[in-house]
Amino acid sequence: MLTDETPREAAIREFKEETGLNVEVIGEQNNLSSDDAIEEPKPIAIMYETVKYPNEIHMHYDLILRTANLASSRGGVKFF
Repeated sequence: MLTDETPREAAIREFKEETGLNVEVIGEQNNLSSDDAIEEPKPIAIMYETVKYPNEIHMHYDLILRTANLASSRGGVKFF
């Protein structure tokens, strides 16, 4: 995740970079938005993960988000 993006924006960007597909993040919301706060879709899960590199071990959080393929609402995705 880049320092200037939300988890939702990061998921959309990463999905596009990895697959070439345009997606939107979807999920349950509690209608908590106000003039000063925008509610994001809930993650499916939040994982606290140990990441092991040869010279380093660190911990980080993974937000598992549900996405919908934007192309599927416009006739689907074609693979050649």
